[in-house]
Amino acid sequence: FAFSPNLIAHQGLITPDFAVTTFLFLSAWCFDRMCRAWQLKWSLATGLAVGLALLSKFTALFLVPLTVLWIVTAVVTGRDQGWRWKRATRHLALVWSVAGFVVLLGYQFQPMLFLKGIRYQLAVSQGEWTGYLMGEVSKEGWLTYFLIALLVKVPVPALVFSAVALVVRLRRKHGLDATTEV
Repeated sequence: FAFSPNLIAHQGLITPDFAVTTFLFLSAWCFDRMCRAWQLKWSLATGLAVGLALLSKFTALFLVPLTVLWIVTAVVTGRDQGWRWKRATRHLALVWSVAGFVVLLGYQFQPMLFLKGIRYQLAVSQGEWTGYLMGEVSKEGWLTYFLIALLVKVPVPALVFSAVALVVRLRRKHGLDATTEV
């Protein structure tokens, strides 16, 4: 993953993509640790990672509903290791509080600047954009854009290893091992 040409190409540029990717991954990892141990340190680490993700790019705002979904999933699927909704909501509130504090700190305790940035990004996104794919320019886009981009940009070995991992995972899920014939 760290040697992906896409990541290497963007690391030297002054874009928020690499930073938000790093902090989104860190947020998910810390959140997983929090759901396994339910310790204060993991709640604080998750809040810090979410806050840094929010500071790096506004699209990280999707972490707000995603953290709710993660908590609900953790409690419903039994990963809660014995604690209940009340305790889960307290951990989530701590995550959001720390993330909010990190964002406020990053904006020098001027929350209107953060909201102004979100409003600006929304206004820009409402503008007319054109896309380019395989020699064609379009204002509507293509249904196959992300599939083609994935196949063109991701190295072939990574695609092969991902496909093999998916097959192994599906075989294990259905009770088949490597020696079982299909």
